[in-house]
Amino acid sequence: MKNLRFVACGLALVTLAACVNLDEQLVGTVTTTYFTTPAGLEAAVDGDYAQLRDFFGREESFAVTEFGTDLTTNGDQGGYQFENTYAAGLNASAVHYQFPWQSFYRGINTSNTVIERAPAVTGM
Repeated sequence: MKNLRFVACGLALVTLAACVNLDEQLVGTVTTTYFTTPAGLEAAVDGDYAQLRDFFGREESFAVTEFGTDLTTNGDQGGYQFENTYAAGLNASAVHYQFPWQSFYRGINTSNTVIERAPAVTGM
């Protein structure tokens, strides 16, 4: 019981010490003019390729490209057999389809930014 009190007091001291106002410097945001520079446009194109890596580097890509074809068959693990048999569970709310499409739309957003800002970039 004594140990519990010491732990509780220790946690209280640690949490109270963390309540100091911090002067944070925001370094992770990108301004709208960044993509009108050659380095910014190239970074946007590189970022667009990163969205493709999200798709091709994970197993969720199988749900969109392999399931339901002659390349896969149902095994003994029955959790996602609906993807191979076109059952009612095969819809946009299935988790294996949500992640790839979210990644695709992030890539489309980045591509649209590149297309929109590219004419204003000089020196490339």
